[in-house]
Amino acid sequence: MTFKKTLLIASMFLGLAACDPESGPSNADGSACAGADAGQAASQFLGAWHPTAGTTTCLCNDGSTLTNPSDSSDISVITAGCVAEQIVITDSDTGCSETCDVSGTTATCHPTACTVRGVTVKTTSDVYTLTYGEIRETGGGVETFSDGASCQCATPDDGYGRTP
Repeated sequence: MTFKKTLLIASMFLGLAACDPESGPSNADGSACAGADAGQAASQFLGAWHPTAGTTTCLCNDGSTLTNPSDSSDISVITAGCVAEQIVITDSDTGCSETCDVSGTTATCHPTACTVRGVTVKTTSDVYTLTYGEIRETGGGVETFSDGASCQCATPDDGYGRTP
């Protein structure tokens, strides 16, 4: 596993998701939506957030293990989704976004895929929990490189704080 791949894994897995941030949120049929009123629970998540703690660990098919700390300069912007109690999280580094349904203080994201710089990231799970003014993320997925290499990655407990 090259250093370049290591950097891509660190930056991409922290912003797991589905591509096409240019068009914004979309309905199930792919048509764009204007974004709904977030709803009371979802509105707690809205805004810009930056990583404060956490590590992503990836086990790759070439036998290597990569451990990457979160990057505090990588901002995630959370906006209202297409329906109430839904949010869209967009990663500033990759431009990828994912849609999540909110219940209380938990946002459960839909499985997604995004390809950036020759790496395809597919999430299998991604859950954000708001607690004491901070967001905690637990997620997992697979990264596949254009050369066929792949890595199973897990983010067991990343923290995010509001960006002023």
